[in-house]
Formats: sequence, C-alpha cells, structure tokens
Amino acid sequence: MTTFREQRTAPDGTHDATVARLEQENAQLRHAVDSHATVDQAIGVLVATR
Repeated sequence: MTTFREQRTAPDGTHDATVARLEQENAQLRHAVDSHATVDQAIGVLVATR
C-alpha cells in the first residue's frame, strides 16, 4: 500500500498533475458553495421584504 506522499512524488509526474487538478477543483467547489450561501441569503432578504 502506498501513502499519499509516495503517490504525489511519483517520478512519472502523473500523480502531481492529478493532485494539482483536484486541488483546483476543490477550490472552485468551495467558492461555489460560498457563493451559493450568499445568494440564498439575498433571496431570503427579498422574500422577507416582499
């Protein structure tokens, strides 16, 4: 069984590319979740005032 660190330092570079892609996707998903919460709050304010 290999550890995450061993996979990340693979000489062929494929694991490094995968890790980089997943880190970017994770950042994008976190931003989407944060934005969604802001939109939900705005909708709540609009519903409450109308």
